[in-house]
Amino acid sequence: MENQISGGTWPALVERLTPHDTAKDEEFVNIFFLTFRCFATPEKLADQLLERYHIKPPKGLSSAELKVVIHMVKTWLEKYFFHGKDEVALPKLRELVTLNAKISPSISNPLLELIERKVGHPHMTSVVSSIGKMSPRTARHKQLDRFTLGGRDSMADATPPSPNLPRHISVALKTRNLVNVTDIDPLETARQLTIIDSKQFCAIQPYELIDQEFTRKDSRIAVNVRGMSDLSNQIITWTAESILFEADLKKRASILKYYIKLADKCLSLNNYNTMMAILSAIRSAPIDRLRKTWELIPNKTKCTLQALQQKVDRTKNYKEYRERIRQLPPPCIPFFGIFLTDIIFTAEGNPDYKERLVKSDDQKQEKLINFEKYRSMVKIIQNIQSFQVMYNLTPVEEMQDYLRERLTASKTGGNSDLLYEMSLLIEPKDEPATMRPSFPPPPLPQSPTEETSKTIGGSADQANGESTTTTTTTTTTTTTTEVDASDAASPETDEQAATPEDKKEAVAQASSSDTPANNATIVDGDNGNDDDGDDEPVAASNAPAVALAETTATVVS
Repeated sequence: MENQISGGTWPALVERLTPHDTAKDEEFVNIFFLTFRCFATPEKLADQLLERYHIKPPKGLSSAELKVVIHMVKTWLEKYFFHGKDEVALPKLRELVTLNAKISPSISNPLLELIERKVGHPHMTSVVSSIGKMSPRTARHKQLDRFTLGGRDSMADATPPSPNLPRHISVALKTRNLVNVTDIDPLETARQLTIIDSKQFCAIQPYELIDQEFTRKDSRIAVNVRGMSDLSNQIITWTAESILFEADLKKRASILKYYIKLADKCLSLNNYNTMMAILSAIRSAPIDRLRKTWELIPNKTKCTLQALQQKVDRTKNYKEYRERIRQLPPPCIPFFGIFLTDIIFTAEGNPDYKERLVKSDDQKQEKLINFEKYRSMVKIIQNIQSFQVMYNLTPVEEMQDYLRERLTASKTGGNSDLLYEMSLLIEPKDEPATMRPSFPPPPLPQSPTEETSKTIGGSADQANGESTTTTTTTTTTTTTTEVDASDAASPETDEQAATPEDKKEAVAQASSSDTPANNATIVDGDNGNDDDGDDEPVAASNAPAVALAETTATVVS
């Protein structure tokens, strides 16, 4: 794109932020303020702005015309101030604004009051939720006018559908009487799960994603990303345990069928994130190996499952899935793990700096900040934000309470070994595993705080005795698991085989223990660049270097 900055020195980028001879570049301002902490500090920016404020005006420009710097300070304080990190810059900003108060008191005095409030209330509510946020009616959605009525969004203006919850079920939920999930309409369960998932998804802030903040263990910033990951893991464990803790074969098949229907209803609501969590549990080894259970599942339901898996096929880095959600009108909850993978790929696949040969006698190299890298990261974040639209659905309080209780009341903590033990207890390994046609299982959502993790019982291929390699998208961990065909995914050897009584005792102990959950993983796709490239991480371009007027710094565009 013409005049788009690809890289530059630190002084040149700040000059581009505060131009006196051109219009303000809103896109550049947004990217700069979101990402400058990746390559500088708030104190360094405050110092550079103060230096820019004191520059001598070029001919033909008065001092007042050069005070664009004060407007950038105002933008920083009002829209991009990062509580917990930017407070160190407040003394310098106060000095700058105080100087400007002699020239423009109407602008400076309110800013001084704002600075004092931030100093006195370091934990005041931040506005980062709206940083760089794109309206749902952006260019990406202009093509979706066919989904509106009379020029107004039909989803936003329509009356929400009435909850489909029979009175006797509602009363039982309110009085905490025993209710089986299969007694509830799967569509209503999907709606209530979607409300929970959407609330968590819409709470995610840009700063949780910048500079891979979500990969830092015990991060106090990426709390909502961690909450999103935890919720997906809870849905996976809840689905698996609901099936595996039913001893009766027919009832177990009925529960499995219910969860396939539930995943399908989530798809009908464009809730890909919950759908993927349910599919991950269904295709895990402890459930995939239940041949007798699968034999009772109708062919129609099996076809539904296959169709769901095809919707999220990993071929060419989820190319068909990416194209599909790009055409969807909001609200929609995409599979969040793919966004995290894209951010990691962009951050690690592009250098922080570029080098440019400076024409001089010694032919030295000049180090330039790779601004294109940060533009690509912000583009992914803006794509996430374009989906952050709440659903027009009616929350049912008793149903929400019921689901939250079930999601947090795990008996195994998601422990893969215990879940596989349960699978062996209900269907012992005395017959060959199922030979059902198998699609690649969808990746499980990443836990950003765990450096190592594993899927629930492994993949379906592990259950069938095949060697499986799983690449996680956590920081640097790659786990390779080889399973021998004679002992496929079994936790014990022939010499150390546990008796059925030992297994029952171990599971009984697990049911009453507080075993910590083993977070599921995101399985990385091809990580290749697709032809369209609209929503995927891209490598920074190597554009020719040009010098900005009236500065010795360099910006590459």
